[in-house]
Amino acid sequence: RFTPSTEDHTKLLQELQDAGIDFWTGPSPPGKTSDAMFSPEQQVDLLNKA
Repeated sequence: RFTPSTEDHTKLLQELQDAGIDFWTGPSPPGKTSDAMFSPEQQVDLLNKA
């Protein structure tokens, strides 16, 4: 679950969705929650890019 606090955070969530991350809700505007599901491989890729 993500809760973006800025428009930049929302844009990042949109980029994740565009890259194939499965969002159940969202990407949401700042202050609203977004729920996403990551495969184990996507989790590793995301953590390696952080």
